[in-house]
Amino acid sequence: MAETAAAITLPAEIDHARAAEVTQALRAAVRTQGVDGRVLVDAAALQKFDSSALAVLLELWRTAQAQGQPWHVTGASLRLQNLAALYGVDHLLLAA
Repeated sequence: MAETAAAITLPAEIDHARAAEVTQALRAAVRTQGVDGRVLVDAAALQKFDSSALAVLLELWRTAQAQGQPWHVTGASLRLQNLAALYGVDHLLLAA
């Protein structure tokens, strides 16, 4: 039986002013997926962001890890990938 993927879509904008609000909403989404499903984060809509987007993604990753859920980010722009690499977290956030 295949794992159920929990699709969580990032908003179009994540900056310092919105990071806490976005984290709270998306963390709740991760928690409601159940421990037997994979957390799939769709970053394709994310267009306007700063390093706060990485903080949001790291918190979602921590939440998934705490529940023992596999993690995968799809649709990450080259700019997001480069920012994650700059901060040294690309292996946690953008790897399959």
